[in-house]
Amino acid sequence: MKNFKFLSLIVAASIIFTFTQCSDDDDNSSSNLPENAETFLASTYPNATYEVKTRKGPDGSEEIYVELNNGAKISFTKTGNIVYVGGKIDIVPESVITDKVKAYVTENYPTASIVEWELDDNEQEVELSNNIELVFDLDGNFLYSDNDSDDENEETLTYAELLENIKSFIETHFSDVSVKEITKETNGSYVKYEIEMFNDIEMDFDANGELTSIEVDAGIPTAIISENISSYVSENYPDATIVEWDLDRRKQEIELDNDVELVFDLDGNFLYKD
Repeated sequence: MKNFKFLSLIVAASIIFTFTQCSDDDDNSSSNLPENAETFLASTYPNATYEVKTRKGPDGSEEIYVELNNGAKISFTKTGNIVYVGGKIDIVPESVITDKVKAYVTENYPTASIVEWELDDNEQEVELSNNIELVFDLDGNFLYSDNDSDDENEETLTYAELLENIKSFIETHFSDVSVKEITKETNGSYVKYEIEMFNDIEMDFDANGELTSIEVDAGIPTAIISENISSYVSENYPDATIVEWDLDRRKQEIELDNDVELVFDLDGNFLYKD
Protein backbone atom coordinates (compact mmCIF):
# COMPACT_ATOMS: atom_id res chain seq x y z
CA MET A 1 0.00 0.00 0.00
CA LYS A 2 2.87 2.39 0.85
CA ASN A 3 4.43 1.66 -2.55
CA PHE A 4 1.13 2.40 -4.27
CA LYS A 5 0.79 5.75 -2.47
CA PHE A 6 4.39 6.65 -3.37
CA LEU A 7 3.81 5.83 -7.03
CA SER A 8 0.59 7.85 -7.01
CA LEU A 9 2.48 10.87 -5.69
CA ILE A 10 5.10 10.53 -8.44
CA VAL A 11 2.41 10.33 -11.14
CA ALA A 12 0.60 13.35 -9.74
CA ALA A 13 3.82 15.37 -9.58
CA SER A 14 4.62 14.41 -13.16
CA ILE A 15 1.19 15.58 -14.33
CA ILE A 16 1.61 18.92 -12.53
CA PHE A 17 5.12 19.39 -13.98
CA THR A 18 3.90 18.55 -17.49
CA PHE A 19 0.97 20.96 -17.21
CA THR A 20 3.29 23.71 -15.96
CA GLN A 21 5.64 23.12 -18.88
CA CYS A 22 2.76 23.33 -21.41
CA SER A 23 1.42 26.50 -19.82
CA ASP A 24 4.84 28.17 -19.95
CA ASP A 25 5.07 27.38 -23.65
CA ASP A 26 2.09 29.65 -24.32
CA ASP A 27 4.06 32.76 -23.26
CA ASN A 28 7.19 34.04 -24.98
CA SER A 29 7.42 30.85 -27.07
CA SER A 30 10.37 31.81 -29.27
CA SER A 31 10.12 28.51 -31.14
CA ASN A 32 7.04 29.93 -32.87
CA LEU A 33 8.74 33.18 -33.86
CA PRO A 34 11.28 33.99 -36.58
CA GLU A 35 14.51 35.37 -35.15
CA ASN A 36 13.92 38.94 -36.36
CA ALA A 37 10.44 39.01 -34.78
CA GLU A 38 11.83 37.70 -31.50
CA THR A 39 14.59 40.34 -31.60
CA PHE A 40 12.04 43.12 -32.19
CA LEU A 41 9.93 42.05 -29.23
CA ALA A 42 12.93 41.67 -26.94
CA SER A 43 14.33 45.11 -27.80
CA THR A 44 11.03 47.03 -27.97
CA TYR A 45 9.11 45.39 -25.12
CA PRO A 46 11.84 43.86 -22.91
CA ASN A 47 9.64 43.49 -19.83
CA ALA A 48 6.52 42.20 -21.55
CA THR A 49 5.21 38.67 -21.71
CA TYR A 50 3.29 37.58 -24.75
CA GLU A 51 1.29 34.84 -26.39
CA VAL A 52 1.96 33.69 -29.94
CA LYS A 53 -0.84 32.55 -32.26
CA THR A 54 -1.34 32.08 -35.97
CA ARG A 55 -4.26 33.60 -37.81
CA LYS A 56 -5.44 34.47 -41.30
CA GLY A 57 -4.25 37.75 -42.77
CA PRO A 58 -6.26 40.03 -45.10
CA ASP A 59 -5.06 38.15 -48.19
CA GLY A 60 -5.75 34.74 -46.67
CA SER A 61 -2.12 33.98 -45.91
CA GLU A 62 -1.03 32.83 -42.48
CA GLU A 63 0.33 35.47 -40.11
CA ILE A 64 1.97 35.25 -36.71
CA TYR A 65 -0.14 37.16 -34.22
CA VAL A 66 1.39 38.25 -30.91
CA GLU A 67 -0.62 39.52 -27.93
CA LEU A 68 1.44 41.28 -25.26
CA ASN A 69 0.40 41.73 -21.65
CA ASN A 70 0.80 45.51 -22.04
CA GLY A 71 -2.08 45.61 -24.54
CA ALA A 72 -0.05 45.73 -27.75
CA LYS A 73 -1.08 43.50 -30.67
CA ILE A 74 1.47 42.79 -33.41
CA SER A 75 1.24 40.75 -36.62
CA PHE A 76 4.29 39.36 -38.41
CA THR A 77 4.61 37.53 -41.70
CA LYS A 78 5.97 33.98 -41.48
CA THR A 79 9.40 35.44 -42.26
CA GLY A 80 9.16 37.87 -39.33
CA ASN A 81 8.34 41.14 -41.10
CA ILE A 82 5.98 43.43 -39.18
CA VAL A 83 2.68 44.11 -40.94
CA TYR A 84 0.54 45.43 -38.09
CA VAL A 85 0.99 47.15 -34.72
CA GLY A 86 -1.99 48.23 -32.66
CA GLY A 87 -4.17 47.20 -29.77
CA LYS A 88 -4.41 49.12 -26.50
CA ILE A 89 -1.28 51.22 -26.84
CA ASP A 90 -0.52 54.93 -26.48
CA ILE A 91 1.92 55.04 -29.38
CA VAL A 92 3.39 52.76 -32.06
CA PRO A 93 7.15 52.23 -31.54
CA GLU A 94 9.18 54.76 -33.55
CA SER A 95 11.26 51.99 -35.12
CA VAL A 96 8.17 50.81 -37.02
CA ILE A 97 7.31 54.17 -38.60
CA THR A 98 9.37 55.61 -41.48
CA ASP A 99 10.88 59.08 -41.10
CA LYS A 100 8.64 60.50 -43.86
CA VAL A 101 5.47 59.32 -42.16
CA LYS A 102 6.61 60.61 -38.77
CA ALA A 103 7.54 63.98 -40.30
CA TYR A 104 4.15 64.31 -42.01
CA VAL A 105 2.24 63.51 -38.84
CA THR A 106 4.40 65.85 -36.73
CA GLU A 107 3.91 68.73 -39.17
CA ASN A 108 0.18 68.30 -39.78
CA TYR A 109 -1.03 66.80 -36.50
CA PRO A 110 1.49 68.00 -33.88
CA THR A 111 -0.66 67.08 -30.88
CA ALA A 112 -1.53 63.57 -32.10
CA SER A 113 0.37 60.31 -31.77
CA ILE A 114 0.29 57.23 -34.00
CA VAL A 115 -1.62 54.49 -32.20
CA GLU A 116 -2.00 51.97 -35.04
CA TRP A 117 0.07 51.12 -38.12
CA GLU A 118 -0.69 48.64 -40.89
CA LEU A 119 1.12 47.56 -44.05
CA ASP A 120 -0.33 46.01 -47.18
CA ASP A 121 1.09 45.32 -50.63
CA ASN A 122 0.91 48.90 -51.90
CA GLU A 123 0.19 51.19 -48.95
CA GLN A 124 0.75 51.79 -45.26
CA GLU A 125 -2.01 53.16 -43.07
CA VAL A 126 -1.78 54.84 -39.69
CA GLU A 127 -4.43 55.78 -37.18
CA LEU A 128 -3.84 58.74 -34.91
CA SER A 129 -4.92 59.30 -31.33
CA ASN A 130 -7.55 61.76 -32.63
CA ASN A 131 -9.11 58.94 -34.72
CA ILE A 132 -7.86 60.35 -38.03
CA GLU A 133 -6.64 57.69 -40.46
CA LEU A 134 -3.89 58.51 -42.96
CA VAL A 135 -2.71 56.48 -45.93
CA PHE A 136 0.83 56.60 -47.37
CA ASP A 137 2.62 54.78 -50.15
CA LEU A 138 5.41 52.34 -49.34
CA ASP A 139 7.99 55.14 -49.52
CA GLY A 140 6.11 57.18 -46.91
CA ASN A 141 4.57 59.73 -49.28
CA PHE A 142 1.12 60.90 -48.14
CA LEU A 143 -1.75 59.71 -50.36
CA TYR A 144 -5.02 60.57 -48.65
CA SER A 145 -6.99 60.54 -45.42
CA ASP A 146 -9.79 58.05 -44.86
CA ASN A 147 -11.51 60.83 -42.93
CA ASP A 148 -11.45 63.42 -45.71
CA SER A 149 -14.88 65.00 -46.10
CA ASP A 150 -14.15 67.46 -48.91
CA ASP A 151 -17.43 68.09 -50.72
CA GLU A 152 -15.51 67.96 -54.02
CA ASN A 153 -14.84 64.29 -53.34
CA GLU A 154 -18.46 63.44 -52.65
CA GLU A 155 -21.43 62.95 -54.92
CA THR A 156 -25.01 62.09 -54.17
CA LEU A 157 -26.32 59.00 -55.94
CA THR A 158 -29.76 57.69 -56.69
CA TYR A 159 -30.69 54.17 -55.61
CA ALA A 160 -30.56 53.05 -59.25
CA GLU A 161 -26.92 54.14 -59.46
CA LEU A 162 -25.82 51.85 -56.65
CA LEU A 163 -23.80 48.71 -57.33
CA GLU A 164 -26.04 45.67 -57.75
CA ASN A 165 -24.60 43.80 -54.76
CA ILE A 166 -25.27 46.79 -52.49
CA LYS A 167 -28.88 46.94 -53.66
CA SER A 168 -29.19 43.20 -53.14
CA PHE A 169 -27.86 43.53 -49.57
CA ILE A 170 -30.35 46.29 -48.75
CA GLU A 171 -33.29 44.41 -50.27
CA THR A 172 -32.33 41.23 -48.42
CA HIS A 173 -31.94 42.70 -44.93
CA PHE A 174 -33.92 45.96 -44.96
CA SER A 175 -36.62 45.57 -47.59
CA ASP A 176 -39.19 47.36 -45.43
CA VAL A 177 -37.01 50.42 -44.72
CA SER A 178 -36.61 53.38 -47.07
CA VAL A 179 -33.28 54.85 -48.09
CA LYS A 180 -32.79 58.45 -46.97
CA GLU A 181 -29.49 59.40 -48.64
CA ILE A 182 -26.70 57.78 -50.69
CA THR A 183 -23.24 59.32 -50.94
CA LYS A 184 -20.22 58.15 -52.91
CA GLU A 185 -16.91 59.40 -51.55
CA THR A 186 -13.82 59.19 -53.75
CA ASN A 187 -10.27 60.03 -52.73
CA GLY A 188 -7.52 58.68 -54.96
CA SER A 189 -7.95 54.93 -55.01
CA TYR A 190 -10.22 55.11 -51.99
CA VAL A 191 -13.95 54.72 -52.68
CA LYS A 192 -16.73 54.47 -50.12
CA TYR A 193 -20.51 54.27 -50.48
CA GLU A 194 -22.38 55.69 -47.50
CA ILE A 195 -26.01 54.67 -47.11
CA GLU A 196 -28.28 56.43 -44.63
CA MET A 197 -31.70 54.90 -44.08
CA PHE A 198 -34.70 55.63 -41.92
CA ASN A 199 -35.03 53.85 -38.54
CA ASP A 200 -31.49 55.00 -37.60
CA ILE A 201 -29.64 52.69 -39.98
CA GLU A 202 -26.29 53.61 -41.53
CA MET A 203 -24.01 51.48 -43.70
CA ASP A 204 -20.70 51.84 -45.53
CA PHE A 205 -19.55 49.76 -48.49
CA ASP A 206 -16.18 49.66 -50.26
CA ALA A 207 -15.45 50.13 -53.97
CA ASN A 208 -16.47 46.51 -54.65
CA GLY A 209 -19.76 46.86 -52.82
CA GLU A 210 -18.64 44.85 -49.78
CA LEU A 211 -20.02 45.90 -46.41
CA THR A 212 -17.38 47.52 -44.19
CA SER A 213 -19.51 49.13 -41.49
CA ILE A 214 -23.08 49.07 -40.25
CA GLU A 215 -24.93 50.72 -37.40
CA VAL A 216 -28.51 49.85 -36.45
CA ASP A 217 -29.90 51.33 -33.24
CA ALA A 218 -32.51 48.58 -32.95
CA GLY A 219 -29.91 45.85 -33.43
CA ILE A 220 -28.07 44.47 -36.47
CA PRO A 221 -29.87 41.51 -38.09
CA THR A 222 -28.27 38.24 -36.99
CA ALA A 223 -27.73 37.09 -40.58
CA ILE A 224 -25.24 39.92 -41.15
CA ILE A 225 -22.96 38.95 -38.25
CA SER A 226 -20.75 35.85 -38.46
CA GLU A 227 -21.83 32.81 -36.46
CA ASN A 228 -18.67 32.86 -34.33
CA ILE A 229 -19.26 36.44 -33.23
CA SER A 230 -22.98 35.91 -32.62
CA SER A 231 -22.24 32.83 -30.51
CA TYR A 232 -19.62 34.64 -28.44
CA VAL A 233 -21.98 37.53 -27.72
CA SER A 234 -24.88 35.21 -26.89
CA GLU A 235 -22.73 33.25 -24.47
CA ASN A 236 -20.97 36.15 -22.76
CA TYR A 237 -23.50 38.98 -23.09
CA PRO A 238 -26.88 37.21 -23.32
CA ASP A 239 -28.89 40.35 -22.62
CA ALA A 240 -27.03 42.56 -25.11
CA THR A 241 -27.62 43.37 -28.78
CA ILE A 242 -25.02 44.16 -31.43
CA VAL A 243 -25.71 47.69 -32.67
CA GLU A 244 -22.51 48.46 -34.58
CA TRP A 245 -20.03 46.43 -36.65
CA ASP A 246 -16.86 47.60 -38.40
CA LEU A 247 -14.42 45.71 -40.58
CA ASP A 248 -10.82 46.56 -41.36
CA ARG A 249 -8.04 44.55 -42.94
CA ARG A 250 -7.14 42.48 -39.89
CA LYS A 251 -10.02 42.60 -37.45
CA GLN A 252 -13.73 43.07 -36.85
CA GLU A 253 -15.03 45.37 -34.13
CA ILE A 254 -18.52 45.38 -32.67
CA GLU A 255 -20.33 47.58 -30.18
CA LEU A 256 -23.16 46.29 -28.01
CA ASP A 257 -26.15 48.29 -26.79
CA ASN A 258 -24.56 48.30 -23.30
CA ASP A 259 -21.57 50.23 -24.76
CA VAL A 260 -19.21 47.24 -24.58
CA GLU A 261 -16.79 47.11 -27.52
CA LEU A 262 -15.31 43.79 -28.62
CA VAL A 263 -12.63 42.94 -31.18
CA PHE A 264 -12.45 39.74 -33.25
CA ASP A 265 -10.15 38.43 -35.96
CA LEU A 266 -11.33 37.96 -39.55
CA ASP A 267 -12.63 34.46 -38.74
CA GLY A 268 -14.72 35.76 -35.86
CA ASN A 269 -12.46 34.52 -33.06
CA PHE A 270 -12.49 36.80 -30.00
CA LEU A 271 -9.31 38.85 -29.51
CA TYR A 272 -9.94 41.38 -26.78
CA LYS A 273 -12.34 43.84 -25.19
CA ASP A 274 -11.64 47.41 -26.31
